[in-house]
Amino acid sequence: TAFREATLRLEKNKDDAAAMTLLGELYNQGLGVATDPKKAAEWYKLAAARGDAHALSSLGLMALDGRGMDKSPAQGKAWLEQAAAKGNPVASYNLALLLLPSESGSDLERAVDLLQKAADAEIPDAQHALGVLYLKGRGVERDATEAARLFERAARNGSSVGEVEYAILLFNGEGVAPSESQAARYFRRAAAKGNAIAQNRLARLLAAGR
Repeated sequence: TAFREATLRLEKNKDDAAAMTLLGELYNQGLGVATDPKKAAEWYKLAAARGDAHALSSLGLMALDGRGMDKSPAQGKAWLEQAAAKGNPVASYNLALLLLPSESGSDLERAVDLLQKAADAEIPDAQHALGVLYLKGRGVERDATEAARLFERAARNGSSVGEVEYAILLFNGEGVAPSESQAARYFRRAAAKGNAIAQNRLARLLAAGR
């Protein structure tokens, strides 16, 4: 139905960027149609040429992975830059990941800013990544309380790594009031999702009777 509606919209308006992006997404994920990265990229490029931020973000990731097109880190970053400039939170998160390994202070400062924007948009991976920076004091002043707050938000948004990090802080009482029982609940939730660290920690708690 989504494919049909998007196609109908394009018949009425050949410049409907949202419809183009939707078709790209359907081909990219194989929803209602066979997965076809090349067709997805073609639709994304048409939408990106009309300024669609989501299409630019998706193109950036595809270029970085060499999916549906030749692998090109430079082009991928350029598309992510354009999408992030338009306020796309997924692009902001992924662009931050490209900047984090840099030894440049300005790159790290920008990565923190991008992660904050993505975290504010409730992107769980961004909340987890920013929490790690606060816990380590990298790019920001070390603040275990802020780290705990970000990990808890990531956990609420379904991040198993956020659940693990928050559980560790809960167990140790770092940045948050200590609670072994609450930590165990978070470990159990993450373990049920297949997180190996959570499974290990939960097994140790059970073996120790804590």
